[in-house]
Amino acid sequence: MTLYVDQKRVKQLKKTLSCKVRAIQTKKVGRGNVIVSKSENGKIVKDDQGLVYQLEEKGCYITKFHQKYDVNGTPIYREIKIPQDIDSIRVLGVKNSNVFQYCKDITSVTVPDSVDLPQATFLGCTNLKKVVFVAGEGMPEEFRPALKDNLFRNCSNLEEVVFSEKMYSIGSYAFMNCVGLKKLTFPKKLCYIKEGAFYNTGLEMIQSDNEYMSVGRKSFANCKNLKSVDILQLDNVGSYAFYNCTNLEKVTLKKVDSNCRMEGNAFENTKWIKSYQQKNKPVIIDGVLINGYYMKGNITLDGKKIKRIARLSFANNQKIKKIKIKGIKTLGKGAFARSSVTEASINGCKELEPYLFSDCRKLKKISVSGIKTIQDKTFAFIPNLKKIIFGKEVTELREDPIYHCPNLTTVRFITKKTIKWNPYFDNLKELYPGCGKVKHIYMNCPKWEPKNPLADWIA
Repeated sequence: MTLYVDQKRVKQLKKTLSCKVRAIQTKKVGRGNVIVSKSENGKIVKDDQGLVYQLEEKGCYITKFHQKYDVNGTPIYREIKIPQDIDSIRVLGVKNSNVFQYCKDITSVTVPDSVDLPQATFLGCTNLKKVVFVAGEGMPEEFRPALKDNLFRNCSNLEEVVFSEKMYSIGSYAFMNCVGLKKLTFPKKLCYIKEGAFYNTGLEMIQSDNEYMSVGRKSFANCKNLKSVDILQLDNVGSYAFYNCTNLEKVTLKKVDSNCRMEGNAFENTKWIKSYQQKNKPVIIDGVLINGYYMKGNITLDGKKIKRIARLSFANNQKIKKIKIKGIKTLGKGAFARSSVTEASINGCKELEPYLFSDCRKLKKISVSGIKTIQDKTFAFIPNLKKIIFGKEVTELREDPIYHCPNLTTVRFITKKTIKWNPYFDNLKELYPGCGKVKHIYMNCPKWEPKNPLADWIA
């Protein structure tokens, strides 16, 4: 038998023990890790914190974690530092999810953001308190690290997370049920927080100065200690993103992207949204109406305070009836989709994006005036629409402005000017594709441009 010990103890133990006593051969590498053993072929390496590496063609992977305990049964390897290199070989990642899963002995982990961590790597490590991601050395400028799904899920005692500057994305349910996590600083390069990433955590405040931020479905839902959200620019907010954050009373959104999309129920059951709900008012940020989900009855929206109605801002609202919109520059894609609107009057808008009222089953009549051009599929998939009236300013129609409205019977044009439109686009047999019940088309214009023999009978 051979006993391997620290170099300093070899001489003393040789005098008292009958077995062979040798010093552990050490070699410092990478970020301070020490190799304590190697396999005969050199492809399996073990370091001084219980990590076992398997060497492959392009680098090595961590394949096992061997914990050691002292005479009192206390774990020795509690603070794990995953190196970027071991024995001058690049550490590519952790080979399998089960290397660290449900390990209750680890209290902290430091890892370069260049090291690949598979899904659920630290799932259920309930005594893990601190996680630090450091910038990987020698990575290309365009490198964008991303955290995988379920990475620290159910780490109930996790208190501190430090992200590297280039962290780009946080995966679905990555920190779900981390109830001990109360404070967090997001890196400036972070763009995507995916579904349920921080579901049911202990976060008390969210602050971000990022120029782009997309927040996924249920990403912060059920964070009952959350009191304030302060975000520089918000671009997309998924359904129920902040659902049931019952103490959330302050939300500051300094900028809103022109194509911002916020699901109407994103702040369901929060103190902040209830203040709008009680006053029957929409949420308007920087001139953009981003949420009208809680408005009810007949509503009027004008351009004095509103420059743009964001995508899906009234989607699924089942309490609105007649709407009047005047002087608002842009109505975003699907702004009123699947809502209960019964009649719509639009005046003085410059741009109407597609599918404005798609699947609005109660909508029967639409009037549009004060705009020159109606875009392709602006009025599409409105199952019970009966009548559309285009005002005198409407003189240009793109491709299929009215599309798949199966119960539409009447279309009226008020203008006496030449209308720029090419009906029967792509030689389709229907004037308005999917609108087979159209019987009455009222025209005052003398001709079409460009000339289309198939449509001359209308003029």
